[in-house]
Amino acid sequence: MKNPKLIHITCAVAILIALFFNFNVTDDAEAGGALLEKELNFTSRVWSNTAHAAASGGGAVSLDFRQVDLRDALSALAVQMGRNIILLGDEPGEISFQAQNLTAREAMELLIQKQGLSYVEQGNTIVVGDPGALDANYYNQMILARFETYYVPAEKIKDLIDELAIPQKNIIVEGNPQVVFVQGTVPALEKVSELINNVDTEENSLSVDFKTLQLYLISPERAVELLAKAGIELEKYVALDNKLLVFDREFFNSWEEIQQLAQNFDSLSAREEKVVTFKLKNVFAATAAEKLKKFNFGGEITPLTSDSSKFSKELLVICPPGLETRVRSAVVDIDQEQEIIKVPILSMGSGAGSNDEEEESSSSSSANVHQSIHSRKLLLSELTGVPVSHLHTSRNLSGDSDSPEYVLWAEETTDNILLLRDMVEEMGWGSE
Repeated sequence: MKNPKLIHITCAVAILIALFFNFNVTDDAEAGGALLEKELNFTSRVWSNTAHAAASGGGAVSLDFRQVDLRDALSALAVQMGRNIILLGDEPGEISFQAQNLTAREAMELLIQKQGLSYVEQGNTIVVGDPGALDANYYNQMILARFETYYVPAEKIKDLIDELAIPQKNIIVEGNPQVVFVQGTVPALEKVSELINNVDTEENSLSVDFKTLQLYLISPERAVELLAKAGIELEKYVALDNKLLVFDREFFNSWEEIQQLAQNFDSLSAREEKVVTFKLKNVFAATAAEKLKKFNFGGEITPLTSDSSKFSKELLVICPPGLETRVRSAVVDIDQEQEIIKVPILSMGSGAGSNDEEEESSSSSSANVHQSIHSRKLLLSELTGVPVSHLHTSRNLSGDSDSPEYVLWAEETTDNILLLRDMVEEMGWGSE
């Protein structure tokens, strides 16, 4: 009996199919058939690269297939739907099919029905075949898939699959250095496809780098959702059990803060509860979070803070939907205009504004110190957003032009005073 063949549609071919219905299919049985077909059950396969496909098949399409291979027709629909489609059985031959103003899914269902076939669906994968060949346990059966890479060698992909412990039965790399065969269940092959889509980039051609978030109480998908609400939108990642593998290099420099946020998110209350974002006008997030804890919410809400919260005016709070209105009301009460107070920020004496070790004239020394404290005032204003007009320089408090002493003081809210002092400490200025 003729062995079924393994068919793989590359991303480039799939896009051409979607745009022009000009079909090209690579027949990969010869790529390793003599070695593999003794041990592995080949399956005719149409695999759409969903990382580059549309997110849904909701738009209307019109189709006119004339004497085309069923696998090619399904490939075109897979790209339009943003799904993986697997076709079981021997080569189906050519078909003709027309449809007007249907969604891609409706067109697929009609096409399959006309061929006397059926399908089962799980997650992002649709399996098409004879009704007698499909059963609920198909997703637990082992099948073989061929994956092509463009930048990262197959050996690196193999090592990465092993390192990440993606569940599979067999990985084979032979002959073509850009091709890897993986045997496993459909969910496992989906993870392999997802991994390759994320790592097979030009920047990873020399080394594949990634960061790992270990989660305990929420799913990786939930963590991605919550991080996006915090302004951290991950694009290249793979979810494996309770781990989130991140390949977005742009976030590596701020990884400690992302880990801290993820740890805050990783709570029972974050499983089903929502993260509410509050844009503050008068107080900083750290102050608002601290004051919010004093309201009568008990442990039902969780304000999320990080090292940047003392400078940020965006507060994130995890809360049940039923408490959102009360939390919003509490935040409004907290975010009121603050009293303006006058407080010294730093003081400077002679020598602080000059590196010249030689004795200077009294007028020159006084001018140098005054200029130095004025320059720091301008920088503090730029860094904190406090208007320059709210920062003031005193007269020479020493009364001695040979040893002048000036004080920089602010007329501001309590929060801004704390911000200014934190910035002075960060700069290492203190009292000079």
